[in-house]
Amino acid sequence: MQGLLSRRDLNKLQRSNIVDYIMNEVRIIEKEIGVNELDEDLGLLWKTQKRKCQIHNLMALLNILVQECEHDPLSGKILFEAEWVLNVLKSMQKTLEGQKPDWLLSKQTPPEVNAHLHSIIAYLEEWRTRWIKRIAIPLGNPYTYDTYHPQFPLTYKYKPISIPNDYRSNFFFEVKVAELCPFLNLILYHPFNEVQCSLQKERTIAELMQISIDVDLTDIITLESADNIRALRIHGPKDNKDYPGSYIVLKAGHHRSRELFRRFLKGEIDGDKKIIVQRVELKESFPKRFLANVKKEIILRESLREKLHR
Repeated sequence: MQGLLSRRDLNKLQRSNIVDYIMNEVRIIEKEIGVNELDEDLGLLWKTQKRKCQIHNLMALLNILVQECEHDPLSGKILFEAEWVLNVLKSMQKTLEGQKPDWLLSKQTPPEVNAHLHSIIAYLEEWRTRWIKRIAIPLGNPYTYDTYHPQFPLTYKYKPISIPNDYRSNFFFEVKVAELCPFLNLILYHPFNEVQCSLQKERTIAELMQISIDVDLTDIITLESADNIRALRIHGPKDNKDYPGSYIVLKAGHHRSRELFRRFLKGEIDGDKKIIVQRVELKESFPKRFLANVKKEIILRESLREKLHR
């Protein structure tokens, strides 16, 4: 983003992707200054007018996240991938204790800005102390040992009664709601859409978990209209290959999975609650270039998951 974001600019942004806008600003700042330099001197962030503008935009976006998008499933990315942001906010808050700081570009008074800083810091701290613990599922894949998957005989005893004992049992598997974290275990094929995200918020948990077992797997039109969550599991480097993999690649239903995870963060649904997902084949469902990106994503997410357990 170029220049100081106006109220009109901010109103145009899709709230469902607000964390992506935040991370974009973060990457711009990191590219210009460098993460190592930021760790040594946070004052570099308001050394020039351009950088002051960038910090102002970053704070404006964070304020939207806190005020309008509480329990956004992607919020944890900010802590994991840009730890310096929270330190910067605390540093800004400290400077407000004295005279009006020179990084304050908006027409808001120091008390107003301080109120925003307080709510943003409190939000990120809650992610650090409360919500991060809720999504910190074990390393590897012990979490999948009691989730049914037709490719793994050791899970057959957990097959839900809603899946018939016929050919259809080969085309569905289970996922736990806590596994639906979009920056740790879930790898998306499609971007989020504002309209779809809003529609999913109106649905009940039962509606979000609903799946059509009797879908005609040979008919593409029927397949799409069934609106099932469709995905596959992939093993991470530390997974036990006798059980389902700990990474889930979504082909369809990403808005429903996002909303289910949001309800989990809100405390409305248990993370161990299992949902039935329609299985897709790797080579048939995804282009080759996407598979290359999946491998890169798994490497990134492995490091994030390890960071959770340090």
